[in-house]
Parts: sequence; C-alpha cells; structure tokens
Amino acid sequence: MFSFACLFTIGSFAQGQPEFIEIEDGFSQPVGIVNAGDGSDRLFVVEREGVIRIIDNSTERNKLSDPFLDIRGIVNDFGGEEGLLGLAFHPDYKTNGYFYVNYIFDSTGNQDDQTRISRFSTLSDPNKADPNSELVLLDIPQPRNNHNAGDMHFGPDGYLYIATGDGGGGGDPFGNGQNLNTLLSCILRIDVDNQSGGNNYAIPPDNPFINTPSAGPEIWTYGLRNPWRISFDPANGDLYIADVGQVAREEVSIISAGQAGLNLGWPCREGFIAYSNAPANCGINYHEPIFDYVRTKGRSITGGHVYRGASFPNFTGWYFAMDYVTHRLFQYKSGQLVELQVPNIRSITSFGRSEAGEMYVASVKNGTGNNFNGTIYRLIDRAACPLTLNIPTVTSPRNTAEQSIISDAQIASGDQVYYGAPVVELLSGFCVPSLAQFEVDHKICGAH
Repeated sequence: MFSFACLFTIGSFAQGQPEFIEIEDGFSQPVGIVNAGDGSDRLFVVEREGVIRIIDNSTERNKLSDPFLDIRGIVNDFGGEEGLLGLAFHPDYKTNGYFYVNYIFDSTGNQDDQTRISRFSTLSDPNKADPNSELVLLDIPQPRNNHNAGDMHFGPDGYLYIATGDGGGGGDPFGNGQNLNTLLSCILRIDVDNQSGGNNYAIPPDNPFINTPSAGPEIWTYGLRNPWRISFDPANGDLYIADVGQVAREEVSIISAGQAGLNLGWPCREGFIAYSNAPANCGINYHEPIFDYVRTKGRSITGGHVYRGASFPNFTGWYFAMDYVTHRLFQYKSGQLVELQVPNIRSITSFGRSEAGEMYVASVKNGTGNNFNGTIYRLIDRAACPLTLNIPTVTSPRNTAEQSIISDAQIASGDQVYYGAPVVELLSGFCVPSLAQFEVDHKICGAH
C-alpha cells in the first residue's frame, strides 16, 4: 500500500521524466543492489551491517524473509562508512556459485581495520550462501574508518575491478592519492580465476604498473578520494567512476574500455579545479572528469549506471547519478548534463540494475544513529508510462480504496491517473487526499 499526493504536470524531455516507485522496504542501511546474472531475475540487496537479502522475481518483488548471507560476526560496521560495502557475482556464477564481497575487517578487535575482499559460495538452495565458505583474496590496511569506497564489478574482460578510497581523514593526510606504492585511492583489477605470488588471485598481464618498481601491480587507475560507486556501460565497456569531493566539487569520470594507468588527480585536483590544499609536488597531466558540480548543488555524489534496459527508450545511453544530501538527480550523455530535483525520495546510497537492464536505487530514511529504514525504488520514465487507475469517490481522507491497474490506455470515466512514484495525478482536476491509499501492481511499465 502506498500513500499518494497531488503533483503538477511537468513537461516532456528527450531524456525522459525520471521518477521512482517504491518496490520494497524494511531493509537495514542498504548500500548495494546487484543481480546475479544467472537468469533468475533476483535482486540482491547489500546491508551495511553484514547481511545480503534477496528480492525475488515475482510480480510483487517480495523480500525473502531469510537472508542470502549473514556475516555480521566478521564485518566491522562501527564507523558510518564501514561495513559490508560491495558485492559482485562471478561471470560464471550460474555454474560455479561463486560471489565476492568487500567488507571492513577488524583483525585485532581494536579498530585495526582493513578492507577485505573474499569469495563465498552458494549452497544447493540458490537462495542460501554458505557463510563458512570464505576464501580471503586480499586485505588492504585502512588507517582511518572513512573513505573506504568498496564497490566491485566484473568488467567485460572477466576481471574483477575494486574501488578503494584514500584511507580517510580530510585532504589525504597520508598522501595515498598520488602514491603507487599503496592499493588505496585506486581502481584495482585482479584475475580471480588464477593464483600467483602466493595470492588467491593473479595479476592480469596487461595491468599498467605490473613492471613498475614498487608500484602495486593490481592498480588499474589511481588518484581517487572516495569513489562511491562505479559501473560499466554494458554497451561499450566504459567504466564510470563517481568520486566524492572534499570541499568544492563532486565529480564523475569515464575510463574508456582498455584505457589503463590514468591519474584522476586527487589530491591535486578536485573536479575540474585545483584542490585548495594541494601538495607541492603536483604535476599538470590528469584525466579530467566528464562533469562535476559545486557544493551548493550537492555534497556527496552516489554514482549510478548507464541505462540499457528496454522499457524506457528515452533513457537509453543516459548515465544516472544522484547526490546523497540534496537529492538532486544528474543525467549525462555525450556531453549533455541534465539536473533534476526529484520529489519524494532521499538519501540514495546506491544504484543497481536488474538482469533486464532496469534501474533501481537504495534509499535510507527515517533513521537515527545506525538505525535506518532502507527502501528500494525502481526508476521509471513517467513520460513513457501513463498507467491508469479507476478512482472511486473518496468521501473522507481516511477512506482506503484498493484498485488494480487497468492498462496503459485512457479509461472511459475520464478520471485518468498517471502513476509516478509515489504520487498520483488526476488530470480531470480531481485530487486524491494525501491519506488515501491505492493497491498497485509493482510490475508496471514493462519488464523488471
């Protein structure tokens, strides 16, 4: 059941009219939404405290009661930016059952934190993973409890890409941003299907610093502050990196497929400008972002994906990102940047994609301390998605009406309703009181 309010009509744009519909709530601090690529059409929601939950492939997109994985006993989520931060399924997951997680591990119990990359396996029940199957691949010491990044994705080349932050503290106090001797402040690239050098992974032979003395051979790209969500465009393999700024700019960069060894500039650069407290040894050649924005527009970017689904053609090829603080939505495509203030949604921690390419977001709201109610929404194009409902006469704001979606066609009664998220607009001038409720089918506007 959803509560609705009236909304004024907005114009139609070539890039669509983005809105979000609530799919499922009741999550604890969700920070990731991932599909397994196994044909099941399930969504896996990562909760920061150390739990992965499943939203099934039913029409209603229900959350399963039992978790897929619960490793709260080994995850350190003490700091606001610590916890279980990343999930990636092996490209051959349907056959081998392997998936990979990125979490903060306290090896001594004294906040001696490190980023840990581990592999787990699924049990015979596809909705259950074995918490005792952990194989540790990589540990990276963390000097502070913030700027842990944590996102991971398998690239089109089959290698695992891992985002790391600069180790925390303001202004890169440990000097990691321009230091190739550390695995912090980087995008790492490893081969999880082979082993070498005593590690449970191997180094891809074309990694850019594999023959550079003292440099981390895992490094693919460096000069990052706190890359909060990365993603690959499935159409061309381009890597999108959203990096949270320090005092002036939030930024998004693109690394073209196969483009290795780039320096994104932190702490010498912040977006398109020089960082105000840059170190003295900064150079002049850095890979510039595709766009940035100033702190009056937002204070913490959450990177998303390029839309490649089939339901909303207006979105095709557009990259989506959103600011966690101001809730401003950014769309980017081929040099064009569109900014929208989206109503009725806040504090977006992550974007995700279904197997069909439809886009979802995780939101935390109504929380204090570490207790946040998390909600999953689906992105829709309101301009391409006029869903109609029969609206009965509402005689009191306390009345509840349960109706089903009829079709995309206009209904004969004239009370045509366009369902956005979570709003209803009656074009005939009739306004539903804000407390009226309607039962709706989640599987709207095409496939999930």
